[in-house]
Amino acid sequence: MLDLYTSMRRLDEEIEVLRNMSEHLIPYNFPKGPPQNEDIISPLKRAMVDVDGYTVGLHFNKADYDTYFLETVQVFGATMPFLPFHLVVKNVRRVLGSRFLSFIEVPKDDRK
Repeated sequence: MLDLYTSMRRLDEEIEVLRNMSEHLIPYNFPKGPPQNEDIISPLKRAMVDVDGYTVGLHFNKADYDTYFLETVQVFGATMPFLPFHLVVKNVRRVLGSRFLSFIEVPKDDRK
């Protein structure tokens, strides 16, 4: 089992990879690229990490809307339909920081 320091360091490394990849994918993301690209490039925007005993999936996207960039992160459980809210918040704050955050919950296939 990983200790907390190693686990957080691995999470930070995965976040850095996701952020770097998102910069390269901006020209292919909607609205710069066609929406059909999303199915193709979506796997490049995902990472699976272990946080607080949960295997969590992160999906990070950065889109260029000309006058601003929109960064989004989706947090989902790898083996469970629901995650504790504090775990979702912890991961989102780790990825996006704590300023100008909005929360949107979208159910899909009976999962949130």
